[in-house]
Amino acid sequence: MLATVGIEDIQGRLDELTASGAERAVQVAVYRDGAPVLAADIPSEGKNTARALAALYSALIDGTLLPPAQLDEVSAVALTARDEVMGNDASWCLGFAAGRPGADTPGSFGLAGSGGTWAWADRGTATAVAVAKNLQTQNFDTAQRVGELV
Repeated sequence: MLATVGIEDIQGRLDELTASGAERAVQVAVYRDGAPVLAADIPSEGKNTARALAALYSALIDGTLLPPAQLDEVSAVALTARDEVMGNDASWCLGFAAGRPGADTPGSFGLAGSGGTWAWADRGTATAVAVAKNLQTQNFDTAQRVGELV
């Protein structure tokens, strides 16, 4: 059963977050959930649900979207180098990051998003996982914890 949340509850929670020093997080959440942003076509910002992303990755690994030979090509490591933006060593497939949070599983691939979101497919275990968050953060701790559980 879904709980009903009134505007007073939402305003109260926003006030709590602001008082705790999370004002920037509140500003980002309000901005990202605003009608102009949701209606805009911003190429670098996907607007998806975790369920939709997991379904996409599932369709990739079950052969619905790509035949196995093509998936082998797409999910193979094509480049390992220093990521000049993030400052760490990274391995990339064709359009995806190699690996996944929480485990060093060969054959897994996915992509991190802004604010700590992440979606991936693990070919070894035939699982697809997506983490979409309401509160944007500057780390992937939540995706890491979910990955360790899966």
